[in-house]
Amino acid sequence: MGMVIGPLLLFWFSAMMFSLFIGWSTLGVSYTFAVIALLAIISGRLYAKNIVLQLKDEKEQWGFKAVMHVATQGKAIKLFIACSISYFLLALLPVKELIGAVLFYLSLSVSYGTVHGILNDKKILSKYQIKFTP
Repeated sequence: MGMVIGPLLLFWFSAMMFSLFIGWSTLGVSYTFAVIALLAIISGRLYAKNIVLQLKDEKEQWGFKAVMHVATQGKAIKLFIACSISYFLLALLPVKELIGAVLFYLSLSVSYGTVHGILNDKKILSKYQIKFTP
């Protein structure tokens, strides 16, 4: 299973690094960058918890079901790709700080939330006493 989860985790980790690059290149290292990054991380944690808790009603599940459920969210992939394409088109606009900040927030919250959900799925589901089968 590591041959599937490994590349997905690598994709989302590199997406998170690219999101930080979007914020750094648009806003520079400033107070605004730090505040937006902090808000994006908080939103990402809430996003991860929401996605993982969609599986809370199951009594038993396959060991990697929650990981695959989080890592292959279609909406998250589409949103990150849209933010990436918009970043490359951002050079055509005269005022790019506000739009760049929005792109930074959206892409970082989705990518961080997905990485957080992949790495902490069992911790989030632990209080629901779900049995994991190998």
